[in-house]
Amino acid sequence: MKRVLLDTSFILPILGVEVEGAALVLKRLYTLSRRGEVELYYSDFSILEALWKIAKTNFDIKRVEMGLRSIELGLRKAYADRRVFLKALELRRGAIGMW
Repeated sequence: MKRVLLDTSFILPILGVEVEGAALVLKRLYTLSRRGEVELYYSDFSILEALWKIAKTNFDIKRVEMGLRSIELGLRKAYADRRVFLKALELRRGAIGMW
């Protein structure tokens, strides 16, 4: 089974902020998840980044709370440790080299 980590642009719509194109992708991912083809994960870092973006808007706190509850209940939490951070650094270095 494939594992998919949702980044901030896919967390924002769950919290009530529209992101162009994200709704269609989320719908497809949820369908694949229900079929058992993928496991969907979230990171506390993406939640925090999303909340920073939301804080700059005229947000509905009830909608944000409902979205956070949905994330906690519907997605798996990705835990980060030293190995994860080192892998992220390695991937980022490779991506920078591509530019």
